Amino acid sequence: MQQVMSEQEGRERIREQRRADRRAATAFFEACKSGDADLLYKAADLLSNESVTGWTIAVRKIAREVSQVGPDVQSAFLSVWIQTQVLPLKVGDHGALCTAARVLMPPYRGPSVRLYRGASDSERRRRIYGISWTSDIKTAEKFAEECSQFDEGSVLLETIAPPEAIVCDIG
Repeated sequence: MQQVMSEQEGRERIREQRRADRRAATAFFEACKSGDADLLYKAADLLSNESVTGWTIAVRKIAREVSQVGPDVQSAFLSVWIQTQVLPLKVGDHGALCTAARVLMPPYRGPSVRLYRGASDSERRRRIYGISWTSDIKTAEKFAEECSQFDEGSVLLETIAPPEAIVCDIG
């Protein structure tokens, strides 16, 4: 026999999930502020595996309240960024993510660069482009091809990005 959750039980589960999301976001924030890379990895794991909106909460808090972190945190966050792969989708707040990324990632120090992005046609029409670009045209073409399978088409974008527009060189 299937059990039906009461409305009260449903509300309590939602409240508990929100509390868990805030705890995970706070742990990430505190790890960034303290400079503890090990704590950052643990908090990122909580955010990725046991949280629904925690990444959004954490990134918004970083964007609002943190102006710099140490190189250990930057290195650790870069690793988290690469491993997570879909962090922009989990965060869902492009502006906050861009602001936080400028703090959490090692800064770019170099010249202007020709960059490419494989994107959906709807991304191009909205003119809201994702944060990840590449200097390798083949990589961008691969992403454009993948986007065409899920959307009304895809495009290959190209730009000459000035140094101040580049957040980090993941290399």
